[in-house]
Amino acid sequence: MSALTIHTLASIFRDEKAALSLTLFSQEDISTIEGGVFDKNGKAYIKCLVLGKEKQAKPEEIVRQLWLYRLIHNYNYPVSRVTVEYPITFGRDTSKRADIVVFDKDRPTVPYLIVEVKKTKLKEGKEQLKSYCHATGAPLALWSDGSLVTFWHRKNPNYFVEIPEIPSASQTIEEVAETPWNIKTLLLFEQQREQDLHHTRSLRDLILDMEDEVLANAGVDVFEEVFKLIFTKLYDELTVYSGRHKYLRFRNTNTASELRDRIQALFEEACDRWEGVFPPGDRLRLTADHLQVCIGSLEKYKLFNSNLDVIDEAFEYLVSKSSKGEKGQYFTPRWVIDMCVKMLNPQVDESMIDTACGSAGFTMHAIFKVWRDILDREGLAASHLFTMERKPEACYDYVREKVFAIDFDEKSVRVARCLNLIAGDGQTNVMHLNTLDWKKWDETVKEENWNDTYNQGWKKLRKLLIDPKGKDYRAFGFDLLMANPPFAGDIKQSDMLSLYEMGHKENGKAESKVGRDLLFIERNLDFLRPGGRMAIVLPQGRFNNAGDKRIRRYIAEHCRILAVVGLHPNTFKPHTGIKTSVLFVQKWNEDPTAGLLCPRVDDYNIFFATQKLPSKDSSGDKIYVTKPVVSIFEEGNPNGESKLVKYDHDDFLKRYGSIKAATVYQFRVNGKKKRMSLEEIEEQYGGLANVEKPMNMVMPIESKELVRDTHGHWIVQHDLFNHEGLTQNGVAEAFIEFAKKEELNFFSLSPFDEARYRGLLEGLEAVVIRFSELERTLRVDAEYFSKSRIDAAKRLDQIHTEALDRVADISDGNHFSISEEFQEEGIPYYRGQDVTGHFYIEQSQPVFIPQKAFSVSHMLRSHLHKGDVLLSIVGTIGELSLVSSESDATCSCKLAILRPQTVKPGYLAVFLKSRYGQDQIHRLKRGAVQMGLLLEDMDQLRIPRFLGKLEIAVERAVEKAKNALDNSFNLYRQAEEILLRTLGLEDWTPPEPLTYERNASETLTAGRLDSQYFSPRVQTLIQILSRDNLSVGDVARLRKEYFIPSRHETFEYIEIGGVTASGEVNSSSVPADETPDRATWHVRSGDVITSTVRPIRRLSAVIYPEQDGFVCSSGFAVLEPYRAFSELLLVYLRLPVIAELMDLHTTASMYPAISVPDILKLPFVQPSSDVAEEVAKLVRDSHAARKQAHALLARAKWAVEIAIEDNEAVGLTFLQNGGYQ
Repeated sequence: MSALTIHTLASIFRDEKAALSLTLFSQEDISTIEGGVFDKNGKAYIKCLVLGKEKQAKPEEIVRQLWLYRLIHNYNYPVSRVTVEYPITFGRDTSKRADIVVFDKDRPTVPYLIVEVKKTKLKEGKEQLKSYCHATGAPLALWSDGSLVTFWHRKNPNYFVEIPEIPSASQTIEEVAETPWNIKTLLLFEQQREQDLHHTRSLRDLILDMEDEVLANAGVDVFEEVFKLIFTKLYDELTVYSGRHKYLRFRNTNTASELRDRIQALFEEACDRWEGVFPPGDRLRLTADHLQVCIGSLEKYKLFNSNLDVIDEAFEYLVSKSSKGEKGQYFTPRWVIDMCVKMLNPQVDESMIDTACGSAGFTMHAIFKVWRDILDREGLAASHLFTMERKPEACYDYVREKVFAIDFDEKSVRVARCLNLIAGDGQTNVMHLNTLDWKKWDETVKEENWNDTYNQGWKKLRKLLIDPKGKDYRAFGFDLLMANPPFAGDIKQSDMLSLYEMGHKENGKAESKVGRDLLFIERNLDFLRPGGRMAIVLPQGRFNNAGDKRIRRYIAEHCRILAVVGLHPNTFKPHTGIKTSVLFVQKWNEDPTAGLLCPRVDDYNIFFATQKLPSKDSSGDKIYVTKPVVSIFEEGNPNGESKLVKYDHDDFLKRYGSIKAATVYQFRVNGKKKRMSLEEIEEQYGGLANVEKPMNMVMPIESKELVRDTHGHWIVQHDLFNHEGLTQNGVAEAFIEFAKKEELNFFSLSPFDEARYRGLLEGLEAVVIRFSELERTLRVDAEYFSKSRIDAAKRLDQIHTEALDRVADISDGNHFSISEEFQEEGIPYYRGQDVTGHFYIEQSQPVFIPQKAFSVSHMLRSHLHKGDVLLSIVGTIGELSLVSSESDATCSCKLAILRPQTVKPGYLAVFLKSRYGQDQIHRLKRGAVQMGLLLEDMDQLRIPRFLGKLEIAVERAVEKAKNALDNSFNLYRQAEEILLRTLGLEDWTPPEPLTYERNASETLTAGRLDSQYFSPRVQTLIQILSRDNLSVGDVARLRKEYFIPSRHETFEYIEIGGVTASGEVNSSSVPADETPDRATWHVRSGDVITSTVRPIRRLSAVIYPEQDGFVCSSGFAVLEPYRAFSELLLVYLRLPVIAELMDLHTTASMYPAISVPDILKLPFVQPSSDVAEEVAKLVRDSHAARKQAHALLARAKWAVEIAIEDNEAVGLTFLQNGGYQ
């Protein structure tokens, strides 16, 4: 007997991640509803809690049943007051249905609450609910997609106000909407929201909603008005928490005009307390109605917590939208800031400044660190409301006297000033100044308005000047500086550039322009006293570009380079994909009276680390730390009722042993009822298939749970530091041990633990390198010093090698514009994408240029010769191809041309493809956004030279592989010719008249008017292919086996570009947490996949057994042939005439695509069985020959790696014997 199909929410939602997003509901709610799902004819069904009818358990139905369960069991509405699919009448239209309706207690036919659970956007859901409430008079509305929930109270026919909750059956609307609120009220709202992370609206999301619904049409400055509201709400929360007011005043109560007056008064009160953020007399600009909507959206969000992270994203969005992003300045993620703070270790008696402060992230988190030090020293604890609590006076003194910040963006300054005013109990040293243009500060500080706002901070800042007269603003005496200056833009003003050493060339002449971030480096060092230390975020190019050697030398002359930490490429997404690193330095100092000692030395150790665990996905969404948990129903009390118990995964295994041991089934054997664990069933009977009518009784539910820290914050994933002992030690902990070992004097010299230090380095991508070991351009990017690349370089040090420029001539392709010459035939012109996936360049599908363009004088240097190796040096860096033909060809400057002189071409190509070649290539690439490999760096590529026969044997293997590929091509061509001959299209000459006519009825039937489709050529072709009256859909069915990422750690992914012009499939291994949006379908052995995008490219392929279970892009149609050989269907779909037909069915112009139904409707000709078998056999033989070629090349590559790691003899034996014997 086959086992009963078990349906879970993950299978219903087709994604465990989507099912897990239902944590808006309790685990008991979810398990109860999931337990009610049953199988009916292979589909999931559930019995409606209200109607008692069976309904197909689609995702929306599950969400509806969850809400029914909550309304009945949590809100205690009797079933008699609840119905579903309630008809809403609009005039004569009765087609609309409300998902759930709760009726009025006293008027049982009048709707009281209307619930919509459809997968619509919030705005659309709100509009639909409004119309339903208007039509029925219902005073309450609820919209939810299972992840989000929003409640509205219809106060009058034209006004809906968002309320924090709906009343229970025993409450009135007024009890919910009008109850006075305090901080505990906001905490309750926060707890409800944070049941779910990924789909709960953040403050930033709320602002987006307000923009969409209100602010976009309000005629106001969005930044100004939202900032005013956040500023006012922060003040309101603080006054209530401190006891100055009993209840929150930032509430949506009373009429719109009364509300506006009250919030304006509250805003003015906040401005009086926290001066200098808004100009005197400033007012709220929103209309009373607009303000009422905004207050209703914001009122239930608590902004204060232990680190103000609630408002971080909101301020980042507001400021970057209005100004900062345009200047290449992006707010630093708080986990990066915390790492910097831990590594620089600010102390209560040290002054610190951020010279490009943004929203004050560096200053605020330095403040938090020092505050905690003070609290620890005084034996006090910090709660989850740490930022709101009254602290010892030393905490406020530190903010008022030691912490400074400046920025040239006025809006950023006001945000930073707001936060620092809170931290400083009404005082702050955040100022609006242009850090770089310090010569003009005198003009700025004389402005009356500026002086009124910033005078107190300016007086304190001047005390830190090195100039005793306080007139020279170049040099200061700060102990610490942390900053993330703007990434983009050049400074061109000669008067500003003249102030800087970097503003002049090495010969003393003035530069015409200098990158803003370069000037920040020099300027920031001027802010530091001798022995002062700095952390600065910079684009990767500053750490590795050959042209930036001068700034790296400048830094080394003035500082000890302490550390470089390479951040993950997603760190600043979604704003920018620029790769960045953090540089840590300490200024040289040999005078103990001037600052911390840092005696100048010629050589010293530098700490390098690279973040490996991403904190954001490719879309820029945060990735949070999770832990595996298992939920199971256990008997909870003597009367036999069960309760849902959740265990950490390890605790569950300790209690139950395994998931199978805890999974219980009831079944029959020989008519007798039994109850056993799945583990016992498998041991005794061999599995569920061998027992009768298995019914699941207990099913443990495995899931992942987000991890909170001690203050209730979700923990962002990274390996930069240990988060309160809840994550692994990271980069910061390793650096602290490094600092102890090096006796860096800004850490207390507690005993250095060698074993701990080695263990930390081993568990991270972290190494220590001597300054004298830096590369010739002093590149200090941490990725250059990755462990694997260092190990590879050390291994090459142990064998005989020669520099690439000693064994081959090095040049590159054409640098001149030529795209206007591209055509479909002529001389091949190879570009970067053509070497990807093709060991022999002739396998690719290049563009072509005419002979005339090929022969011009400037093209001569890029003419290709047989034996040239083409290496991609931009974009697809490291991809390469061998030129195996004598035919004329050329290439673009994106390809380096390596012309072997004293080395075999095949051997050179194979080595560069090997791990040791690729490690060297990728180690040498430079840049931040568009990485590149410079020709002048290629002399650093080392080529192993073996004295025996290995190089010759590798060359022969390459030749054999080429022969096998040629054979593969010929076999496939034979299959194509046979099929064309069978179709009668081998020598087909289609009719091509200049004009032709068609009946109007034909165009109406076809539903199209394009002349190409109705051409005699196309119509004749369709007639020929329709002779069997079959379509592709008659011989192959569409496979739609959804891929669920959460069930895999990694998977093999086939992108559109993974199918080659020869019908070959290349996949890449992808971690599940980096799943591309388009990764959609599982493929199975024997399937045929065909690209729906630009079908004219003929991108189709057969899936072979070794690719079974791979995942492909949604850009493929996955066909499962059942009345034709897979290979026959492949050849048919790849015929140029079929590709032409498919192209005629495409829509759109930029990315033309054919629909899957149109693919299935394509005419198909079924040849005789003999012909079909012959075609299939030729394709299989072609595939076998191609596999042989790949195996030969792979074996050659492994042989070279073995020779490097062991010796030449072992590598040669491996190659000649076809592998290890």
